[in-house]
Amino acid sequence: MTGPLTATLDRPVRSGAPARPAVSVWIEDAGRARLTPGALRRLVHDRRVTGLACGPHVTTEELRRACAALSAAGGGPVSAELTVRGAGDAAALLGEARVLHGLVARPGLLVCVPAAPRALPAVADMLAEGIGVHVAWIGSAARYGRVLDAFRAGLERARAAGLDLSRLHTAASVPVRRIDAVVDARLDAVGGHETAALRGRAGLATARLVRRAHHDFLASPRWRALAAAGAREPRPVWSLGGPPVRSGESDILSGLAELAAPGATVALPEDALGALDGQPTVTPAGPAGGGADDLRHADARRTLSFLDWYGISAEDSAACIERRGLVRMLPGM
Repeated sequence: MTGPLTATLDRPVRSGAPARPAVSVWIEDAGRARLTPGALRRLVHDRRVTGLACGPHVTTEELRRACAALSAAGGGPVSAELTVRGAGDAAALLGEARVLHGLVARPGLLVCVPAAPRALPAVADMLAEGIGVHVAWIGSAARYGRVLDAFRAGLERARAAGLDLSRLHTAASVPVRRIDAVVDARLDAVGGHETAALRGRAGLATARLVRRAHHDFLASPRWRALAAAGAREPRPVWSLGGPPVRSGESDILSGLAELAAPGATVALPEDALGALDGQPTVTPAGPAGGGADDLRHADARRTLSFLDWYGISAEDSAACIERRGLVRMLPGM
């Protein structure tokens, strides 16, 4: 008999402990103050953090230290933003990624780039050279699909070059709350009582469509061939940072019950970790697939259709999100 699956927040697993479904927790915008030995110890061992997405001003030594701390605790990767100034392009991104990858020289490092179209060609190039990649600020399921295509192309080139695919990590972040913030501002501009019912729904709708795109990708023959060669499954990351988008909303876990699933990764600002205290488990909607997932997918498509009826295009909103990521991460591009 089946029932709702309880996903526990990920902790380092003790030797001999049974495996269990887990929701991994990353810290967003981890700054230098969070990368001291003491701060890392508290994050990893006391706060159950399994990954870090670091800001742009972190030093090479701090990145090495973070990678070592997470690796020793059985945790996940450390994502580091590139800093490319001036007339940046895909070639410049690849050059900076090579430098950062070589300086840090730790297998847990992911080079973080935005999902903007002009940055994506560098993603496949990085993977082809054995550099792990984290693509951030993905604003739509369509863009997520293009990111997965870049991952696949890069991994196929890495396989052709004889690289060990099991050592290459990939992650792709969807900023759920920031999508809501962009769409809700446009709903406010439209006005009317009917639009109020759509507030705070665009981010979750996007995440649902991304989940479907992710599982369709995993079922493709080309991905199955890569998996058979040792490739690791790309990691979707649900970013829950950003301002509250519903009146009176204060619970950071409001979107987690829907998005949590075995192996899911949720990225939070550090000051939101307190919301996890006393919340050792969450009950997710369940794995993608089956009738329940079909209903969630249909509801997501209806939400975007309603928004489109009010003149709010999902792709335009996604482009706004991606431009913000580009300006923040790669202002020269």
